[in-house]
Amino acid sequence: MKDGWTPGEGKLLFDGAMGTYFASLYHEDMDACEESNLTHPDRILAIHRAYLSAGSRAIRTNTFALSRSVPGDREKRLLRAGCALAAEAAAGKARVFGDLGPAQGQDASEKGRAYRACVEEMLRQGIRAFIFETLPDCEGLREALEVLRAEEGVCVAVSFAVGEDGYSRTGAYAGDLLREAARLGADVCGLNCVCGPQGMLRLLGRLHFRERPLTVMPNAGLPMVARTRTVYKGDPEGFARVLSRCVGMGAVFLGGCCGTTPEYIRACVRVEEAGETAAADEEEGTVKPGEGGDTLFFRRLKAGRRVIAVELDPPREAGTDAFMRGAETLKAAGADLLTLADSPMGRASMDPSLLACKVKRELDMDVLPHLTCRDRNVNATKALLLGLWAEGVRDVLLLTGDPVPTSERDEVKSVYQFNSRKLTAYVSAVSRNELPSPFRIFCALNVNAANPDIQLRLCREKIAAGAVGFLTQPVLSPEAVDCLRRAREELKGAFILCGLYPPVSQRNAEFLDRNVQGMRLSGEIIASYAGLDREAAQARGIALAVETARVCRDLCDGFYVVTPFGRVEMTAEIVRRLKRL
Repeated sequence: MKDGWTPGEGKLLFDGAMGTYFASLYHEDMDACEESNLTHPDRILAIHRAYLSAGSRAIRTNTFALSRSVPGDREKRLLRAGCALAAEAAAGKARVFGDLGPAQGQDASEKGRAYRACVEEMLRQGIRAFIFETLPDCEGLREALEVLRAEEGVCVAVSFAVGEDGYSRTGAYAGDLLREAARLGADVCGLNCVCGPQGMLRLLGRLHFRERPLTVMPNAGLPMVARTRTVYKGDPEGFARVLSRCVGMGAVFLGGCCGTTPEYIRACVRVEEAGETAAADEEEGTVKPGEGGDTLFFRRLKAGRRVIAVELDPPREAGTDAFMRGAETLKAAGADLLTLADSPMGRASMDPSLLACKVKRELDMDVLPHLTCRDRNVNATKALLLGLWAEGVRDVLLLTGDPVPTSERDEVKSVYQFNSRKLTAYVSAVSRNELPSPFRIFCALNVNAANPDIQLRLCREKIAAGAVGFLTQPVLSPEAVDCLRRAREELKGAFILCGLYPPVSQRNAEFLDRNVQGMRLSGEIIASYAGLDREAAQARGIALAVETARVCRDLCDGFYVVTPFGRVEMTAEIVRRLKRL
């Protein structure tokens, strides 16, 4: 078997989609495509040969799904069989690329172990060229490429699955992914799946990526549902003409993804033989963000003024009159910003982004809507960001979000496509690549966590992803003050707003300490409410918030006051006193 490809060899025409072609031929067979390496090797061999007969000069092993986890004995047998079948079909006349799809796991190290085990097994089978494809991000690649870069004469291609807007299912931006893959040591970088040929061509025109040769393998067209099956309608000749245009953009690996059959590859050969290859007309780049557009709140923060943000929960019913009166009261008291929570405790309330736009328009008050990872995918998040930007909202608080409380776990579920770090990276990428002025991203810092080291590490990751500041959980214990002090020392360059929550009774204080995640109150604070009536307890809560602010004022850039039980006047009094500190 030949060693891996080198740039001097020119372009390679790959095969099409093994998985969807297999499914179209054998849709009555419930075995996974990769299982057929052992159960029906004749089928896999015939598909390889069909693509080769159509004109492919590189084929991918039928091993795409075997990198999902660290392979066991069965998976290793499937890997070996997949490599052997591709080598037999190629018979020394075409390149064989070891094909690996997305790994699954809790973190990058778990995914890396899966990739490492797969590539080591495939190297033992004589594979000298690899393609990692349909990836949503780069997690796990470093470990795999460390193994492959230690080998002589090995070629590595990395290909990402992104939509026409340039974002993967985890919210990573195509340009960032390609640059990261190049940094990790990939020889060829590019895109496959999700997009049809025209969409991929337009996207590549916007990216202007020239750091590595490109691999371009779009779907046959857009997916359509026919009864219980997904099919891809496309035109082989049109597909081939678009692919030929990608050559002028630096593409050296050309092929197809979902829905592309041997006829698509045959059409690529016909177009090339007819000399129809043309340089691509690159699109104008997307609008680059300027430095303008900062809110008054953020300008004050940058200028070193101690700011005050106030949280007021959106109503759980249709009316907004009381809420708007409360917001107006808080603005009059001196609050610089109003934050609005997204269905706290997983109980539905009025959408914070829509309500934030109303506050911004009617009260001319800066707002910080909470955007959670819960129940919102990439499309919904981008749609929301575009709407917020159009309404003049420029500051957002990104959170994981509380899960939906239910006893019917099999019927009502919270949906999480992001975690808070990936959401931060996604919003940052949208800001950089698509908006005339950026969103300023704030995140949460839990100063009451049992392990502050983990919290501070996560915060550093969020800063790297694009966060500019943090709002802390309420500081109600000496341990929380210590964590805030560490955050001030370690999170250099990030703004920190110290969280303040005034308990309204001893019962409230005890409930928060025992039942609310992210809250911890000292025994001394809880005891200070003993025997107090409503009025006295409220006065105690106000005094406690101001005392905490006085202790923490040199450890933060401002304060974040949570309004308890809608008691706006109580919070307004705290704000007035904080202004006098």
